[in-house]
Amino acid sequence: MSWTQNHTHLLTVTCRYRGIGIRVEDEVLITESGYEVLTGSMPKEVKHIESLLNNYSHAGMVSEPHHISAAASS
Repeated sequence: MSWTQNHTHLLTVTCRYRGIGIRVEDEVLITESGYEVLTGSMPKEVKHIESLLNNYSHAGMVSEPHHISAAASS
């Protein structure tokens, strides 16, 4: 498989956003009696984050809505 076939999603991303990555981590509260994952309900999968961002931008909450698409394979 060629690079283009394996990375076609990169071709749909605006040049301005190519090469940008994000790091998704959990926040964990440690106590004497155990722990609690404070960010357990937050989206972590690419498709869930994309959906959240696209819904946010299409709801008129961003001045210039843009379609968000993955810049890296999952």
